[in-house]
Amino acid sequence: MLLIRKINNLLNGKKYYNYYYSQIIKKYKNIDSYTAVYNNVSQTNNIYESLTTINFSSDIEFGSNINKVKKSINSSYRFIKNPKSCDIIFYTTKVGYYKIIVELHFFRSKFVFFKYTFPSLKDKKKIEKLILKKYFNKKTPIGDQLITDNNNNYIKIENEVTFSIYYFSKNYGFYSFLKEQQDNSKMKILNKHYNSDSQLLEKI
Repeated sequence: MLLIRKINNLLNGKKYYNYYYSQIIKKYKNIDSYTAVYNNVSQTNNIYESLTTINFSSDIEFGSNINKVKKSINSSYRFIKNPKSCDIIFYTTKVGYYKIIVELHFFRSKFVFFKYTFPSLKDKKKIEKLILKKYFNKKTPIGDQLITDNNNNYIKIENEVTFSIYYFSKNYGFYSFLKEQQDNSKMKILNKHYNSDSQLLEKI
């Protein structure tokens, strides 16, 4: 019982969130963290079409300016500038009984990506059912599939160590930026192999 209490204190205390923020900041310095999510669009065969537009709130949609989003946040937050990809706003909130860590990502000041993480969620299936109810009004399990709307916005559910929901848009230049960076990276690898083979050819 004492061990369970210590774990709960760790998950709900400042130390946990400070550690979480530092890990996430380190994670997003590498664009692979974004491409791992966006690549699901091309790698997933079954994508569910939503009956509802995917957005952050009724007045904050994808593409919203960062200053407008900041003004809408009623909690204290951390703002991290990352000129190589996305600037990020982090904060924690409580909706009913649910504690949520919120990440808001901005590419060139435009809102393109956000994520909800439930650090101490017990009934993960219940959240998935609520998502199904909102976007489909059905009871079909989502699994690893994506949800999309008519505006090229997507939802991905990740049920691993913690339960997380990713929301992301292919608009506003970020998806094109990621594709370009991936292509450049592949080209560098090919050139490296070619130069290595050329150098060896001169020696043998």
